[in-house]
Amino acid sequence: MALTSSTAMTIDCVDVERMANFWQEVLGYERRLVEEPYIRLFKPRSDRIIYVLILQTVPEAKTVKHRVHLDLASDDVDVEVERLVSLGATVLTAARRIEAETVGGRRVAVLADPEGGEFCVTGLAD
Repeated sequence: MALTSSTAMTIDCVDVERMANFWQEVLGYERRLVEEPYIRLFKPRSDRIIYVLILQTVPEAKTVKHRVHLDLASDDVDVEVERLVSLGATVLTAARRIEAETVGGRRVAVLADPEGGEFCVTGLAD
């Protein structure tokens, strides 16, 4: 048997309601299923790659850097970072141009969600 598509990404969190509210606003996803210990957010449009974002309640807080994180693309990194901060994100690294071939000269900002989970906002370099 072979995998045919990615179906979901799951984020562990202590305050699942707070995190679901944050990511719902960030991504514009719809909350459709709530089944303890999960809240599932579904994409309302077909232009998103992650179809479902699952927030899972866990008893322990985040203690180390995540090994996997979301990269969110934006036409205007600075405006998007400002919007995300207004929703509760924290800037860990201000937007800067990354020259690495794998990034292709994009600007990247590193942020943290309300529970400290890292994610990036990327956009074309100026």
